[in-house]
Amino acid sequence: MKDSWRNVTTLAALALALLSPNAGALERGTTEGGVVYVSGGIGQSEVKELHAERGRYSLWVTTLAKGSGAYLSDARLRIMSEPGHHLVLEHTMAGPWFFAALPPGRYSISATQQLDGGGSETKTAAVTVRSGVQRQAVLRFASDADVGSEREHPFGDNPFGASSPRR
Repeated sequence: MKDSWRNVTTLAALALALLSPNAGALERGTTEGGVVYVSGGIGQSEVKELHAERGRYSLWVTTLAKGSGAYLSDARLRIMSEPGHHLVLEHTMAGPWFFAALPPGRYSISATQQLDGGGSETKTAAVTVRSGVQRQAVLRFASDADVGSEREHPFGDNPFGASSPRR
């Protein structure tokens, strides 16, 4: 009897966790300046959700391990406007993909990734966002992360689909 009660309570707890609004949810936000963003890409459901709404965003940032191509998460991302170097957005990525609806302009992107052996590495990219054009920044880090068998590419490396955004 104790075992069946334990099984019932375990199943109930699992069901509540799965029904939680944060379970598998993408991280969304809006900056004080009105820039809408979404971050995630861990698991096939998040990848599909990002793929479905990709047209809403003008910038896509991806973080990868340089050698293996494994996706990396938890990079600290900073987006600065150019000229003037005003901070537009600062966020810790909740997955390997970060989308932002930036207004047209020139931007400097930097991401800092904690490395496996300690320390950190920062990568930068410059992008020019134009109206109606999606831009991509792929930042590759010297991580020891390996591509496991669980890595799936339902959309290849490009959640925008067959027509790749301009880099």
